Amino acid sequence: MSHQWITVIILFIAILLLSLTKLRSDLIALMVMLALGITGVVDHNQIFSGFASSAVMTILGISMISVALQQTGAANAIGRLLFKIGGRNEILLVFWVSFFSAVLSLFMNNIAAVGVLLPAVMSLSRRSQTSPGRMLLPLAFGTILGGMATLLTTSNIIVSGALKDAGISGFGLLDFFPVGAPVALVGILYVVFIGRNLLPKTEVSSKNTSPQTLSEKLMAQYQLDNEITQVRVLPGSLLADKSVSSLDCKITDQMHMIRILPKKGRPQVVSPEAILHAGDILIINGKPSESLMVEFGLATLPPIKGELPITDAANPLAEVLLSPHSQWVGKSLCEINFRIRYGLNVFAFWRQGNPIHENIANLKLQTGDALLVQGGTEYIRQLEREKDLVLLEEDPDSVVRPKKLGLVLLITI
Repeated sequence: MSHQWITVIILFIAILLLSLTKLRSDLIALMVMLALGITGVVDHNQIFSGFASSAVMTILGISMISVALQQTGAANAIGRLLFKIGGRNEILLVFWVSFFSAVLSLFMNNIAAVGVLLPAVMSLSRRSQTSPGRMLLPLAFGTILGGMATLLTTSNIIVSGALKDAGISGFGLLDFFPVGAPVALVGILYVVFIGRNLLPKTEVSSKNTSPQTLSEKLMAQYQLDNEITQVRVLPGSLLADKSVSSLDCKITDQMHMIRILPKKGRPQVVSPEAILHAGDILIINGKPSESLMVEFGLATLPPIKGELPITDAANPLAEVLLSPHSQWVGKSLCEINFRIRYGLNVFAFWRQGNPIHENIANLKLQTGDALLVQGGTEYIRQLEREKDLVLLEEDPDSVVRPKKLGLVLLITI
């Protein structure tokens, strides 16, 4: 049998396996590579040469950048920006999703662009209470349209690589732009004004008033925002110039801190290593008594309008359940030293269908108790390996390495 027929048969089998979706696409690709080598269609010295091609290396590098952008919060920032400028206006949302995806795909592979924007668009869908299908299709079309305008899309990279392999000068980054940019613009306008009417008609109920993010959902469920108080640390306070870990558990239970607003700098999570200073503002759960305020050297501040920064993408809320055979049953958070052990703060309990906010540090844990915790994303993910606690749900909008955002953007540019 000639090599041509062998190639056609292998290609047909590969297409069949891909259409059945029983095996992973990367595994099928490796099987095709090995089959071509075993049958002699491709010389054994050239079987793995594709891994060294510029196309593969470019796509691999771009994929790594997309993961880094997602883990540092760039994708979430884009989602918040889209919601800010688009609101709940579907025409604006479809336009900006298509436009942003097209612009991003000018500088990276289409698949990588979708990988970066997918969590942002899903977050946007939750925030705007818009059907995900009506957001994801404009995302797909936008990346396809924008990808035509530069070299950095899969098909263009492969074509340019083929020219180089043939000894011909490959395409430059912007060689496709004079033709691709006008086509992309017309395509985006078509999606916004005509194609939008052909998108799936699945609607989100107008009666659905549920929060748009997991943290907001948990805050409402545990009634965390019902009694939030702001207090200022006065000079000479018992809390001034002390770390959270050095404070007695009874003090932190009476003064249940959930956020620190430093006098200088950005809001901080109440971590064990956090140091309190005179002038800092503490967001606490509940309304402390006047005697307690005097004893600790604190001053109550008037409530402010708007939303208090209780959580952020790097320090989300999560819900954990006490496992049936947990060694912590019958012990309190103070006895466990929960904050030091897990690096997380417990905001409330859920027991017998009701939230509990008071005296939780000394409350004995029971089988079936749920805990509302807050902390760094990495600390929350470590609970997945815990035998005593079960992580019920992870926030899809959480950020793992926010401090690396600037570095990742610099590398990307």
